[in-house]
Amino acid sequence: MEAKKDKRPPNLTGAIVILWLQAAGNGFVGAITIASAVSDMEYGRDAGLDLAAGLICVLVVPVLIVGAVGLARRRVRARVPVIVVEGLILVSGLIQLVLTLVAGGSPVGVVGLILAVLVLQGTLSRESDDWLRAGEEPSTAVRDTTRES
Repeated sequence: MEAKKDKRPPNLTGAIVILWLQAAGNGFVGAITIASAVSDMEYGRDAGLDLAAGLICVLVVPVLIVGAVGLARRRVRARVPVIVVEGLILVSGLIQLVLTLVAGGSPVGVVGLILAVLVLQGTLSRESDDWLRAGEEPSTAVRDTTRES
């Protein structure tokens, strides 16, 4: 049974892989969006919203990386930033999906929604929780306060 606790659950491994892919994708898309916005601004076009979107994409990258590394190192607290970011991705993706469908467009962003759900499922599952908690050192270790002379 101990060997089972040492092996990372497959759904958590999938979540970590997705986090790395999201970090790479956000970094790439963010850099291109910022470059495009700066270019547009040089020609006098309003690109403030594009610039903000690009900056948000780039600023999310370290959070995703820290979450992926923390989960791989069995840190329970690493779930907090992952849950926050994936929750925001889920909410914004749902809003985008509804607005697109109402406007009569094709459902764009469904892949992002699916990835966010997979990450949340992988990090919040019972198996992942058990594995993460089994690897944590007790924060309140009992200390021997008696001193031998």
